[in-house]
Amino acid sequence: MNIRSLQSNWHVIAATVVATLIITACQTPQTASKPAPDSGTSGAQGKDVTQPPPLPAAPPTPAEKAQSQKLALDALDQLQNGDESSARTTLDQALKLDPGNEVARKLMDQIKADAQQELGPAFFRYTVQSDDTLSKIAQRFLNDRYRFYILAKYNDLRVPNRLAAGQVIKIPGKEPPPTPTKAPSKTPEPVQKTADPAPKPPEPTPKPAEVDKNKALIQRLGREAEACQRKQDLNCAIGKWDQVLLLDPDNQPAKLKREKAIELNKQLKEIK
Repeated sequence: MNIRSLQSNWHVIAATVVATLIITACQTPQTASKPAPDSGTSGAQGKDVTQPPPLPAAPPTPAEKAQSQKLALDALDQLQNGDESSARTTLDQALKLDPGNEVARKLMDQIKADAQQELGPAFFRYTVQSDDTLSKIAQRFLNDRYRFYILAKYNDLRVPNRLAAGQVIKIPGKEPPPTPTKAPSKTPEPVQKTADPAPKPPEPTPKPAEVDKNKALIQRLGREAEACQRKQDLNCAIGKWDQVLLLDPDNQPAKLKREKAIELNKQLKEIK
């Protein structure tokens, strides 16, 4: 065999070896990368780890409910006097003690509400009567005495309890039809003649000492009535104001404070 023949055979062998190595490399399986461990699995089974549901809040105790109700009434008084900032703080405390306190929730909703959007653009005008309060008007036209504050906001009244007789305010909605009055009887009833009453003897003019004594008594009864009202003993307060008005029937501040005590007493009875 000559040298040229050996070189040719060597080239064939080398080409065969290279081809074999290429085929072997293509057929070798690649090592699969391991998946990263899932942070949401636990243990060999790989089950989801879930947090236990939060425990329900304990219901308020009777003492907490009573304190919450007292705070709600304090906030009502603050709103009547136009102190919205203090009322908001007081209502926050009341709702923390008893989230289900309906009076506190109603008052807080009115503080947060936009009165014009809540009550709407349609309204009619109403002239305030001498014995009216915004709570009475709210009960009459909005069917809820506690909505007095949003009615005050609707009319831009900063202090709701300063409503005056003869004042004209806006009432949201459509004006109700007037209450029908009874027609007078066609046949007039016979007038019975009565004997002229005997003239009353003139009342004695009180002496200066008696006037001073009554004045001091009126002042003392007024202080006692206000103390009863601060303690939420409204029956006591009403009784004291009655005594003041027996001594001084024209005492306008006593009339207003008595009316306010009666209003608060009604609200307490409705809640109970």
